[in-house]
Amino acid sequence: FVRRAVAGMLTGGFHTPNHRWVIASALVQAHALFPDLDVAATVDAYLAEGIDVDAEGLFIERSIGVYDAVNDRSWLLIAERRDCPEALDAVARNLDLDLRFLHADGTAETGLSRRQDYGTRTIPLGLAHCYLLHNALRPNPVYVQAAQMLWEKSDAVAGHLLWLAYPLLKYGDPASANAALPDDFALFLPLNGIWRARHGQLSASAFRNTCLLYTSDAADEEDSV
Repeated sequence: FVRRAVAGMLTGGFHTPNHRWVIASALVQAHALFPDLDVAATVDAYLAEGIDVDAEGLFIERSIGVYDAVNDRSWLLIAERRDCPEALDAVARNLDLDLRFLHADGTAETGLSRRQDYGTRTIPLGLAHCYLLHNALRPNPVYVQAAQMLWEKSDAVAGHLLWLAYPLLKYGDPASANAALPDDFALFLPLNGIWRARHGQLSASAFRNTCLLYTSDAADEEDSV
């Protein structure tokens, strides 16, 4: 199956931005299993496009609820197999920013998303395994704490459990962490047009070129002004 799939991935294309990195990560993993597979030229061509994380830490799709996990996971899997410190740096920028897009109840601010999670209020459990995997490759107690928080606040979903098992089975349980997560800040991202603030249980997001201001408090109420 792997050999047949690789033949298709080497000559096929992709539909959305994150597919590049999914394909590249699949190819490097296939090569790890079967070193005779000649995937280098295709992988190099995809990676030559550069990592689409902007200076503020957002991928092109700006999808905290869904596709940040896909992108981050793919680059971390690539970094496992290649000497790619720039991938770890880019993923860290995204993961750090995503922590500041979380409300007190663990749900994500998705008002910037260009994908199907736009406007939703869900807990991005898919990011948990990315925090664990990045910690395994470059230890960071904040990431361990972030994964723990997302797990505790969410209802386990089978698909996420499979990915959560990967870093835990491969690298073992991370060292216990009692790091503080960002919950008292004001952040302005001029490139993406959002002002974001959080003070404990209260968080607020204001977007450029819109009249909406979203706030969230401990009672999980949401108001538009």
